[in-house]
Amino acid sequence: MSVAVRVIPCLDVSHGRVVKGVNFENLRDAGDPVELASRYDKEGADELTFLDVSASTEARGTMLDVVRRTADEVFIPLTVGGGVRSADDVDQLLRAGADKVSINTAAIKRPELLRELSQRFGSQCVVLSVDARRVPDGGTPQPSGFEVTTHGGTRSAGIDAIEWARRGEELGVGEILLNSMDSDGVKQGFDSELISAVRQVVHIPVIASGGAGKASHFPPAIDSGANAVLAASIFHFGDVSISEVKSALAAAGHEVRHTSPADYPLDPSIAARLKCNDRGLVPAVVQDVHSGEVLMQAWVDDHALAYTLATRRGTYWSRSRSEYWVKGMTSGHVQDVREVRLDCDGDTILLKVDQTGAACHTGTHTCFDSDLVLTDSLSTSDAGLLDVENTSANKNAGEPNGTAEKPEDDAELNDSARSSTPVGVPDLGAGRTTTTREQFRELAAHHRVVPVARKILADGETPLSAYNALAQDKPGTFLFESAEPGRSWSRWSFIGTGARSALTVRDGEAAWLGTTPEGVQTGGNPFDALKSVLKELHTDPIEGMPPMTSGMVGYCGHDAIRFIEDIPDTCDNDLKIPEMTQFLVADMVALDHHEGTMWLIANAFNFNGSDDNVDEAYDDAVRRLDSLTERLKAAREPMVNSFTTPEPVVRRQRTADEHMRRIELCKEHIRAGDAFQIVLSQRFEIDTDVRARDVYRMLKYSNPSPYMYLMNIPSDDFSSVEFTIVGSSPESLIAVDNNVVTTHPIAGSRPRGATRKADLQLERELAADSKENSEHLMLVDLGRNDLGKVCIPGTVEVDDFRHIERYSHIMHLVSMVTGQLAPGMTAVDAFMAAFPAGTLSGAPKTSALTIIDQLEDTRRGIYGGTVGYFDFSGNTDQAIAIRTGVLKDGTMYVQAGGGIVADSDPVAEDEETRNKAAAVLRATAAAETIVDVDGSL
Repeated sequence: MSVAVRVIPCLDVSHGRVVKGVNFENLRDAGDPVELASRYDKEGADELTFLDVSASTEARGTMLDVVRRTADEVFIPLTVGGGVRSADDVDQLLRAGADKVSINTAAIKRPELLRELSQRFGSQCVVLSVDARRVPDGGTPQPSGFEVTTHGGTRSAGIDAIEWARRGEELGVGEILLNSMDSDGVKQGFDSELISAVRQVVHIPVIASGGAGKASHFPPAIDSGANAVLAASIFHFGDVSISEVKSALAAAGHEVRHTSPADYPLDPSIAARLKCNDRGLVPAVVQDVHSGEVLMQAWVDDHALAYTLATRRGTYWSRSRSEYWVKGMTSGHVQDVREVRLDCDGDTILLKVDQTGAACHTGTHTCFDSDLVLTDSLSTSDAGLLDVENTSANKNAGEPNGTAEKPEDDAELNDSARSSTPVGVPDLGAGRTTTTREQFRELAAHHRVVPVARKILADGETPLSAYNALAQDKPGTFLFESAEPGRSWSRWSFIGTGARSALTVRDGEAAWLGTTPEGVQTGGNPFDALKSVLKELHTDPIEGMPPMTSGMVGYCGHDAIRFIEDIPDTCDNDLKIPEMTQFLVADMVALDHHEGTMWLIANAFNFNGSDDNVDEAYDDAVRRLDSLTERLKAAREPMVNSFTTPEPVVRRQRTADEHMRRIELCKEHIRAGDAFQIVLSQRFEIDTDVRARDVYRMLKYSNPSPYMYLMNIPSDDFSSVEFTIVGSSPESLIAVDNNVVTTHPIAGSRPRGATRKADLQLERELAADSKENSEHLMLVDLGRNDLGKVCIPGTVEVDDFRHIERYSHIMHLVSMVTGQLAPGMTAVDAFMAAFPAGTLSGAPKTSALTIIDQLEDTRRGIYGGTVGYFDFSGNTDQAIAIRTGVLKDGTMYVQAGGGIVADSDPVAEDEETRNKAAAVLRATAAAETIVDVDGSL
């Protein structure tokens, strides 16, 4: 994990205006400091430095008013210097809005000032500015050959510059701002010799300044040992943009903070060769660099292409959302671009990528998972469509002469591509059983689970309307949906319409509800039983089908940890929630929101591997499809309602004072060294006669999240619903796709701001919050350790470290950790290695869980566990059960917790749990007010 190089514009200010010259002489006006600061903030600067260059010489205080106005406009760290002589000056600047203060002349006069400031304000707030130059002829010799200067480089301080930097670190400063007065303003490049000399004697960050004239000057400064680069006039006068500097740094192999692709200009020589359509777009074919498989076809403009070239990350333009998107930035696969080619006509681009990570919202490794698939049986004339190296063929599916609008639309493929439908890939005969008897027989010979599918046009259905028609809140049914950050809905929604069996726990042993599948384990550790059924029914994926057609779908409660680790069990199981329940899904529905189609799926299970009763199994599956079809046609309850949003009337499991007392007990354990962090939770309750599906509707309305679920847990004989789980989780515990294991640690949050300015201010606070960042880093390390238990050594990596993800009401710090599953390990092993989430336990996990068992009166049940699926191909996707309620016997139970550390504020921590529980509690209260539009209940 590396730290991104910071690019910092410097605003030298004299008499309230930004100025720039050479060695602070012949100064030219460069603009208003507040306006420039705001511009740099929007252009992607990582920090800003503000220097009042005339403050020392004119013996006047720094312009606090300019600092305040600048701080009000920018939302990135701000360093201020010039005329700073005392701790009171620093205090005023920090209160005015500065994040750091730079000290120069005053420290030379009294070095001990640096120690005083570092001790009072913290090293992170103190920067030592070193104005260095080579000792001129006739000057006092220095051991390093470099001397410190003051007053804009006009006076020698008689101090060795390299030794002064080392002394600054010794006195406690957090950074060195190293200004080369020899190079300042001459635009011949940074002084690499000076930078290297300082780097050899200090271990704190070094900011290189002085000499930048073009983008190519910046990478050598980092190569010489700088951690950040600072420039002024080339930014002020538009010679070079921040995005061009970041492009140059990224191209040289240095990590930079990702900014908007819109800020990245394309090399004019490349732009001149592109033939874009009237919207400035060019189709890009994305190909796997290893296998040659076409993964997707998307659109790029010149900015997206420039960003791709600069960062080596596949970046595209979304026409439906009108925004740029970086593949894998928020979820799904990451595309490391290895080659970029332009065809001879300039109107098609080929990207060869190394694609890693868990699947995106489609659940597949390629976007070409529709039923119109080109197969090996194509004639010679058609085969050219598969040859992505022959880019002229891509225009048949793309944009001939830059005019077509939908190159990714499978409907544009010619009829010959449909002439042969491979086994398992149905045609588009809407309403027919699209898996034929012959296909079923062939599949049954090689698969233990065979889906019989019927694909229908259903662009008038919503997931909830289909759920109401097909699942009807029956035992063993479920609804899964997903909203990506930014509130766009994912391609697929899944409805479980019928399960005949479920794996659960009774008296500490694995047990089956309903019909016990033939040949699977009963009794013993439920995770062993889960592995048994997944192994017994292991089935390779069937080409052309939706990403999920069956599997074990359900929950693993927090208390399932006792089947993995030796954790005390002293809490009361007052709600009688089993540690685990997993449905063996027989019938389900997959809604494809991109196509407006619906897949009705009836699964046939071949437990003994024989070919007996194949025709009977097929006929039974077809009858079940017929039943689903008829239920869709039947009259339904109308779903046109109005509602209000009252404040819920809530019971607490314990009083606020009692909860805060237990927070103090957690802090005592932390001070004693028993744990670093403990996630203490409490439960809230509402008595209600509301339907869980209506709570789900309100939750979907108010709090859309990547993992949304409604699940009806059956009684022992499947005759009734024992309880219902309803939730809207933002966080995944673990995902496994094609043996790639992915986890997304989330720690650190802020509410969304009411305005863009407020939102950016909250983002800035979150990014700068040392407690939140420390907690996040701890959980990233925990995720790496968890994956290290089950992944091939050397394959565990951290991607997208500590980026901001925004949801409807909250923003989070998020990272992504990936690894390659080791031979002999399964998705269940990966789950067990990561369970429970560090965000729901603490660290070290075992110690934190033991303390939680002592301090929480009742078992957590669903809270802190997971909801998700294990499919029969070795994949899984498991959401952490937070923002989740359990509706049981007329009461909605909602639990929430917060991570307690040594300096936690009990009042704030108690409030945090109430805020986290509020989404489901308010959704429940709102669901109670739902009425038909005519006012009747």
